[in-house]
Amino acid sequence: MYEFTYDALTPQQRDAYLARIGYTGDGALTKETLDTLVYLHQCHVPFEDLDVFDALAPLRLDAEGLYDKVVTRRRGGFCFELNGAFLLLLRAMGFDAYNCMARVAANRTDAGNLSHRSTVVRLDGRQYVCDVGLGGPMPPFAVELSAPPQTRLGETYWAEPSHDGWWLVRRLDENNQAAGVILFTTTAFLFKDFEPLCQALVANTASSFRTHRIVNLRTADGYRNLRDDILSVRDAHGKREIPVPPEDLPRVLDEYFGMNYSEIYQ
Repeated sequence: MYEFTYDALTPQQRDAYLARIGYTGDGALTKETLDTLVYLHQCHVPFEDLDVFDALAPLRLDAEGLYDKVVTRRRGGFCFELNGAFLLLLRAMGFDAYNCMARVAANRTDAGNLSHRSTVVRLDGRQYVCDVGLGGPMPPFAVELSAPPQTRLGETYWAEPSHDGWWLVRRLDENNQAAGVILFTTTAFLFKDFEPLCQALVANTASSFRTHRIVNLRTADGYRNLRDDILSVRDAHGKREIPVPPEDLPRVLDEYFGMNYSEIYQ
C-alpha cells in the first residue's frame, strides 16, 4: 500500500506562522477561519520572485525551507513556495487540505502549461479552492466548488467544472465580465511532485520570473505591485504609479512590502 505523507509544522512553528500573518482568532475549523487565513496571508506575505530574478538563489520546496523563508526570514515567494507554505499552516491547524496542480487561465482561452500550485480544502462535506500565491487577481477567500458566484470584500469568484476532471476559477473583472483565473484538478499531489515544474520554470530564461522583477501584495484598501522599476499603488485615493530608481529599492521593499533588502541582496 502506498502512503501519501506530508511534512508537518510543530505547534511552535504553527503559532509563529499565525503571528507572521497577524491571525488572532480561535483557530476553529470553520469556513470563516479559512477565509480569514487566506485574506491575511495575501495581506502579509508578498508574491515575489527576487530569488529568481535578482539573487539567482536556489529555491527550497521542503517544509523546513518554506518555513524559514516565509516565517523566519519574513520573505515571500511565488506559487510553488507560497501555496506550499500555506498548506503546511492549514494542516498544522487541523484542516483537511492538500495541494493540487493548476494552470494559469488569466488572459487565455486555451489550456496553458502546468505552471501553478494551488490548494484544495475539504470542510463540512464541501470542497474549496484557496490560493495565496497567484501574481495577480486572486480570491481573498476560499471559493466553494460547484456553488453560485460568491462575493466577499467586494470581489466575486466562483469555481465551475471545466472538462476531464479540471475545474475553472472565474471572477468578475472591473468591467463586470467573467474572466478566467486558474484551471485546477482536485487530485492530491505531494510536495516533491512540484519540484520538476518549479525547476523548469526557474530555468526558463524567457519566463516572466527571469525577465521581470515582480513583487505584489494585497492591502486592506487595495493592492501594491512592483514590476521592474515601477511601483503601482491602488488604495482609497485611487491608483498611482511611482518610478523606483535603484537607490530607492531598499526603502520600497521595506515600506511597501515589509521585506529587508539586505536579507535578500547579501
